[in-house]
Amino acid sequence: MNLVTEFEGATTPGTLYPVPDENSFLDEATGKPRDFIRADESLYTVVEAMAEKYSELDHIAKFKVGVMWKREGGESQGRLVFGKLVKPSGLLRYFCPWDFVVQLSADNCANAKFTYFQIEALIYRTLKHSDIRYDGKTGETKAALRGPDFEGFLDELKRYGTWHSATQAIREVLQPGLFDAIERAEVAGTGYRQ
Repeated sequence: MNLVTEFEGATTPGTLYPVPDENSFLDEATGKPRDFIRADESLYTVVEAMAEKYSELDHIAKFKVGVMWKREGGESQGRLVFGKLVKPSGLLRYFCPWDFVVQLSADNCANAKFTYFQIEALIYRTLKHSDIRYDGKTGETKAALRGPDFEGFLDELKRYGTWHSATQAIREVLQPGLFDAIERAEVAGTGYRQ
């Protein structure tokens, strides 16, 4: 189930999302580009709909979530950054009204020609980094960040299959027989060569 219908303007599958361009980031007073601009309300609607419709994200409803476009997303460890979740802290927390900020990279999303569906999937993936934790000292629940369910490499999966608990969960999501040949080779002691 996806929520593309929550977007205004998403009339046909594959429709490109109108990512803000360079001019959208220009400060009217100075004429200089800003690093961040607030996203339009349709993205806030998608965040709210996800918190309401997806049980794995229902904790989001307890927090204030902002959505911002970043002019340049850049790279991290050699990969383009399309979005990330930020939990404001320190001085930023003082000035920021949100518990979480979904930060979307305008340049990378535009260059990749993201559709409404892809923007929705990116927001979902970004929100999956959110968590809720109980603070034993104060008795309050607080916003927290979490890592992904799986961190690995495609070659690792091709060569060794679902060899440990973190990768075994992938089997439940992907086609059941996908890793069988790799694991048969492991049991036979021949290894997997391709």
